[in-house]
Amino acid sequence: RDWSSDVCSSDLARGIHDALAQIDTLDAVALEGYATRHGSGLKLLCSSIDGPLPRGVEGSEFARLLRLARARQDLVVIAANRWFDPATIEAIAESQKVLIVLGQSLAEVRNAVRLRSLLIESLGLPDGVLRVVINRYSDRLPVQAEMIEKAVGVSSAFRIPPDAPLVRRSIDAGEPLVELDRYAPLTRALIALENELTGSRIESDRKPLRRILATLTRSDG
Repeated sequence: RDWSSDVCSSDLARGIHDALAQIDTLDAVALEGYATRHGSGLKLLCSSIDGPLPRGVEGSEFARLLRLARARQDLVVIAANRWFDPATIEAIAESQKVLIVLGQSLAEVRNAVRLRSLLIESLGLPDGVLRVVINRYSDRLPVQAEMIEKAVGVSSAFRIPPDAPLVRRSIDAGEPLVELDRYAPLTRALIALENELTGSRIESDRKPLRRILATLTRSDG
């Protein structure tokens, strides 16, 4: 379980389905009452503890929700599945960047090829909006980045290295990776991806002394 699942399972947590039920009377300020704020500043608007929305959502409803969210937030990130329901289609149409995240397996590569084709050919998404991200990338696995890039049809794919112990610490502590170990390769890769997507200039260079200290304080056992 992660922090988001703990929040979404709380009896006090409200989320997307509650906000949509009141969409006719909500404004941008009231919408924030349906989100849970993490100490880092991240605001989470849950769907449900089981993942999908509990009822069918019209695309027009979700578009109104997005407009309210954008009115007071610098950046809105939507975690979607690969099923094209009305809410997902609306989110794709409104997005400036769409990430296809996959692992290094042939099955996931096939799904990514199919998904990219649907996004571009069926939904008319511009090719430049898409970005492919390989999660937990390792040079030791047989399906290499170059093979994935060629199969999916992109010039380059962003690679996120694995670090299971650090991710477990982040989940258990409910703290962002950047606060636990800013200079770990995983954290630096995520910062670089954020810089690319948002045009930010967040510092991610390795600082040798601080990196050593961070390593000494990590508990990977």
